[in-house]
Amino acid sequence: MISRSLLSNTISKYHLNGLVEKVIWKVKDNLLHIAFRNEAGNITGEVKVPCKMAEGDFNIYDTSRLNKLLNILESTILVDVVNNASNVPTVFKIADSKMDVHYNLASPGLLVGFWFDSSAVEDQIPQYDVTADLNEEDLRLFLKSVGALGSEVLDFQISTREELNGEEIVFSLGTDFTNRVNFGVSCNVVNPVTDTLTFEIESFKEAFQANKTLKSGKLNFSNKGIIKLEFTEEVGEDEEIKIVYYIAKKQ
Repeated sequence: MISRSLLSNTISKYHLNGLVEKVIWKVKDNLLHIAFRNEAGNITGEVKVPCKMAEGDFNIYDTSRLNKLLNILESTILVDVVNNASNVPTVFKIADSKMDVHYNLASPGLLVGFWFDSSAVEDQIPQYDVTADLNEEDLRLFLKSVGALGSEVLDFQISTREELNGEEIVFSLGTDFTNRVNFGVSCNVVNPVTDTLTFEIESFKEAFQANKTLKSGKLNFSNKGIIKLEFTEEVGEDEEIKIVYYIAKKQ
């Protein structure tokens, strides 16, 4: 048996309100591991969460549809896997105490290239230039700023500055030609931000929205134009969801 809310919460971490649809779920030793990328390739990451499901690799082609099916079920569910004659998983049969739903899994060939290998990024960035701890207030400020600016502002810039209380990484939402919000987060600077690097707001908005109940958070910035976000969230006694995102600068 699995908590439906736990599964839906896990999905929200990578689905990001529709930014990522096609993923492979890998279950082994009661751990669900999802390493994902969006089709544009500027958002990658992985989610790990304790989960008592049948072991195997499960190809999810349409996460939005799976999420809608899950959301009509009650709080505790049972997930069975139907295999074909070749022992390839083809269907999730998900049931609560009153009803069941069937979700068709994709053929493995349809998701070639959608499993993300984080070592490919880490090998390129042996050391990050700026690191900062993130808390609920930092995420709330970013989301409030996005809400106040509305759809006229689509991007933000990253910089660093020296303040009376120490160094800060500065989020600048908007431009000189739009309404604008700036706010800083205490950080540790190894190498200052050398260029004005622009990132799409939507990626961060959805990542922050999906992790508002974080236990801990961390931002790592590289002057190569990559931001690594790390979050943990408590999901039970001595159990946590662990999430990592790699988000590339706007080209």
